[in-house]
Amino acid sequence: MLTFFQSTDFTLRLLEFRHAGELHALVEADRTYFSRFQDWPAAMLTVEATREFLRKAVHNLAEHGAPYLGLYVDGALVGALGLNPNINWTSRSADVFYYIAERRQGRGYVTRACRVVVNYAFTELDLHRLTVWAAAGNTRSWQVAERLGFNRDGVHRDSKWLGDRYDDHYVYSLLRVEWEKDAKYQMELCSPAM
Repeated sequence: MLTFFQSTDFTLRLLEFRHAGELHALVEADRTYFSRFQDWPAAMLTVEATREFLRKAVHNLAEHGAPYLGLYVDGALVGALGLNPNINWTSRSADVFYYIAERRQGRGYVTRACRVVVNYAFTELDLHRLTVWAAAGNTRSWQVAERLGFNRDGVHRDSKWLGDRYDDHYVYSLLRVEWEKDAKYQMELCSPAM
């Protein structure tokens, strides 16, 4: 298992298709919670479907530099984060994603782990702009974006179909010039442990 970043209280590891059982168990345990805000849990209904999902994630890292990272606390997978593979190399922009088990929220893991991903995006990939799409009803998610210094650019009304309703999403962005001026990012500045 390749370690991307190690701190005293969490580890970020590259997820591969061999982690399908572990990731499926995480999603399955909080499927109802995750599905309230996003449509991606439908792509991980079985271990085999999760394996295929992760196979694509490995390909996206190799082709686009977009990591899909497992967030580990005390050796257990508690969440995931990274960059969506739709990196726009012409505009040098990408989307950041993150999720964590409901019972592990509120401890700062996602905020600190996302700082590592943001640093990677701006230093290793030389991106200009990052975006976060946060479900309007998921207060914790958009609060993470705000703690990270992202600016709320607007709302995409009825942007996702969640099986029984449409949901709005707030759109946040962080520009490289803003990141360079934000001292909080220096706390997690590192070269990936790969």
